[in-house]
Amino acid sequence: MRREASQFDMTINVRDGAAKAGSDWFWTKVWLNLIKAVEHLLADMDIALNTMDGPRLVVPWEEIDAHMKSASKTVKLARAKTMNNEFRRWPAPRTGFLAGNVTSKAWEDNVCHRPDLQGLEGILVHPLSASSTKTCFPMFGGPKLALNNEILLPAPMYWNKEERFGGGNDHGIQRHEKANKVIWHGVATGGKNFPDNWRGSHRHRFVSMNDGTKIGRTVLGRQGRELSEYGVQAEKDARLGPMVDEFADQYHNKFVPDIDGNSLSGRYLGFLRSASLPIKTTIFRKWRDSRLLHWKHFVPTDSRFLDYYGIMEYFLGYEGCHAHDKAAERIAMEGKEWAEKVLRKEDMSIYVLRLLLEYARVVDDDRESMGWVQDVIRNPSLEKSWKRWW
Repeated sequence: MRREASQFDMTINVRDGAAKAGSDWFWTKVWLNLIKAVEHLLADMDIALNTMDGPRLVVPWEEIDAHMKSASKTVKLARAKTMNNEFRRWPAPRTGFLAGNVTSKAWEDNVCHRPDLQGLEGILVHPLSASSTKTCFPMFGGPKLALNNEILLPAPMYWNKEERFGGGNDHGIQRHEKANKVIWHGVATGGKNFPDNWRGSHRHRFVSMNDGTKIGRTVLGRQGRELSEYGVQAEKDARLGPMVDEFADQYHNKFVPDIDGNSLSGRYLGFLRSASLPIKTTIFRKWRDSRLLHWKHFVPTDSRFLDYYGIMEYFLGYEGCHAHDKAAERIAMEGKEWAEKVLRKEDMSIYVLRLLLEYARVVDDDRESMGWVQDVIRNPSLEKSWKRWW
């Protein structure tokens, strides 16, 4: 419950008897004034607020009933001597586990725990294509969301090594020769975009966060200039970098954000092998997930991009903040070395072989008695370790 409340988009946070608002929404300010009257009496807490005109929680009756039954078992009072009257102290809001960097990949890509993504991810706003079934049967696929049930295979673009996804065999120059810059090269995939919903697409949001055009025009007064050949005023105003002609040109930069498209991003494996540092955001699960460790082989970002500026400030530095290029280099090189060991085509072949052997056993009528036991037949003592499964 605490985690859900702390990660809500509209909150009032109480720490050490002082209440602060997590947003400037006018209703939030009113509630903040109300709570400030009693803030000195409150324990540390995060208060999630519904600032919409109508109600939002619609919990199924069965779930409410189950909670009520569980609660009925805890109505008895403890003995006075065992009572605890001190609340647990919480870390400050927007720091530590409440609003830090991604620490749990399983939590980060689980859309079931993050309902706010409904308006922040293209596939959840309006998927490009949708055809689903509730029938349970073995279906294989490349990526899936946490709520899906496909059996995962390596994505076709990784096996095929298409140049438009991974740059072919060109993985760029040595890291010390790369520009100390961030670059993202892609198209507006991720969902079906319309005039009234494109602002919710994750790729559009990311480009907007890297576009300083609005600030540049306000400060410098740049108006009425001709559009570039791509029709992007931001590029003409020098608030976005120049367009990239070839995919492999990205590898001339030290930092390469990788963002979901309509499903997974096909360029990720190329990024890992490039010695540039992948800044990875995704809500999809892939066959390789257990083979890569975040913050060791790549840098994860929250799919809301709330931590993106902080991550880049840490690595690139800013006023009063030193750069940490050595840390970036260490992660990039360890990711490159590991990818070349465990994400080769040979590794994909081994994975698929073992997967399909098991699949064949599961769909066989004699699946309960099928297995490879030649080693046990040669050495019967090995069978003793099976007892816990009998």
